[in-house]
This record gives sequence, C-alpha cells and structure tokens, in this order.
Amino acid sequence: MTSSLGMGTLPHRDVLPKQHGSHPEFDSITMTIPRIFLFLLTTFITPLLADAKAVGCATSLSNKPVQFQSSIQYDDVKSKANPTVHVLINDKVAKMMLDSGSNSHSLWDESLLDERPRSEIERQHAIVGSGDARRVKATLGDYHGNAIAQDFYLLANSALIEDGYAGILSPQAVAGLHSVVIDFEENCFFTSLPFDIGAINGLHVHRGRAIPNPHYVIATSAELDGRMIPVLVDSGSPVTFIQAPLVASKPKGPKSPRIMDIFKAELPRNEHMRLVDLKINGQTFNSLPVIPRHTKNDEVIENLGYLGMDVLKDRIIYYDGTSHEFNFLNRQKNVQRPGSASEIRTQ
Repeated sequence: MTSSLGMGTLPHRDVLPKQHGSHPEFDSITMTIPRIFLFLLTTFITPLLADAKAVGCATSLSNKPVQFQSSIQYDDVKSKANPTVHVLINDKVAKMMLDSGSNSHSLWDESLLDERPRSEIERQHAIVGSGDARRVKATLGDYHGNAIAQDFYLLANSALIEDGYAGILSPQAVAGLHSVVIDFEENCFFTSLPFDIGAINGLHVHRGRAIPNPHYVIATSAELDGRMIPVLVDSGSPVTFIQAPLVASKPKGPKSPRIMDIFKAELPRNEHMRLVDLKINGQTFNSLPVIPRHTKNDEVIENLGYLGMDVLKDRIIYYDGTSHEFNFLNRQKNVQRPGSASEIRTQ
C-alpha cells in the first residue's frame, strides 16, 4: 500500500541561538528556574492561549458542533509558510505541521506512542522522495477536550526533526467524512458536520468543486491558458508547483528557492520559476511565480500541480469530501477587489 505526503518543507527557520560559554559560578537553581518556566510556557501555556482564538474562529463560521479545533501558527507570518498546530497525541504535547497535501498523519517521535506499530511496511511518497513507514494507532486530542482515535504512519526520520516537529497532521484525515475549515485569515482550523458556509453572514464565497478521489487528498481544478488542470491543495508547500511542460513557455521569474521534502530529497536547484496567470474558483492570480514540476512515472496521485501557501494564505478553505465541495472564502472586510461572476455574496 502507498500513501501520499505533501511537501512538509521548512524554507524559513526561526531557531534560538545555542548557548555558549557556560559559567559554572552561576547558581544552578537560578539557571534552572528560567528553563522550567520556558518549558511550561512553550509546552502548556502558549498553546492554550493560542487556542483560545480557535474557539472564536470556529463559532463565527460554523453552525454545527465542532469536533476538533486548533489555532495555527507560522514560522513567517507574512508568507504564512509552515502552518503549525500544537495538539495532544496520547495526552502528550506534539508540534505538528498542518499539511493538506498529505492524505495521512505521520509521526517520527516514538515517545508519543502508547502501543507498538504494525510490523508491515508501507510506502509513503512525497513530492520528490519516498520512504518506508509502519502504521500505528494513537489518540489525537485538542485543547478543548476533543479526542479521536486516528491512524498514524511512523517514519524513521524526517527533515523536520531539527525544527522541533513531531510529525505531520492531515486536516482532511482528522475530518474523515465530515467537513474541515482551514482559516488562514484568523489562523485556526476545525472539523464539524458539513454545513452551508454560504449561509454565514459577512463572507464572500468563491465556490468550487473538489475532484473525487479514493486517496483522501484535497484536489481541485485550476484554469491555466483556458484549460482546466487537476491540482492538489498543499498547505505544506510554501509555493505553487505546476507540471514543467505546461509552463515551459511562460516568462521566467526568480530562481527557485531551495526546498527539501520530508524525506530530505531536494528539488532541482537553480531553475527559474515561471510567471503564470492561474484562476481558481473564479479568482485570478496574475503573474504568480510557480516552480516547474518534473513528474515521475511512479506517481501515487495523478495531478498537474500543487497549490501552495502563496495561493492559500489569507484565505479560508471549506472542504467537504463527501459532497465534493471546495470553497475559497474571505471576510468582507478583507476583500480588496470586486469578485468575479462565480462569487456569491452573503448579506
């Protein structure tokens, strides 16, 4: 069996400097207290304060009981690359990347597990590399008392380890047969029973359709040069990818940034991005720099590109895989230009 992972990349890193030149004359108790406070702050207090926002975010959008919710944080608030959530796995705190390009959860921190993974080896694929994984069950919880049993894939290693990540969380895998809302405006995500998001006042709704598929990936269609192409919606990718032959004739943009996927496989370097006009759900992205994507013959999911955070940031995503609904939304105060014919305004 194979499964698919999104990018899971970290092009931007905010790393605390290492401490050098320790002084043994400092009192050990004095040194210990700040460390304990920092541990408590980063492990318990900060996630709780951040997730207080998630409550308001969810209640302002959903008229159904919320089944799971979390705030979202970022390495870089401008690009909103690397959306991060803090959750509980078997009642242990875990920092996870929120990756809609992945159809399953992944873990590499075995200390979070309460049971042994299966012995069978399964193959996971990212955008470039692939690796072996073993399935294991664990309880996924949020900071609001919600807990659900979930399958995870245990990996031996990951490019994200050194940045403090314990794994990857797939929002659509959390939702299952329910709907998921990923709010990159107010920075939270939640799952609930499907609902008519167009009935919520104060939203501009750009309706679209998800492409049905058996892989639990969020796929939709984008218009390029008058042609509809299938693309994956990948919050784990900082930038958008389009299959290389489709953009070969487009104007050159800046050189591609250095990007490594979760399996430490690096994308080709020193290749120019291409500037394209892409239309998604009636919204046009003019001169969008995209990375030409060179496909391989053993693709798990057939698609012609990945929509990254350069497209997704500052938008709200509503996805219901059962009814094949994929919508872009904006709060009216954040809409900067009139909508297209496909836009539905709610009063």
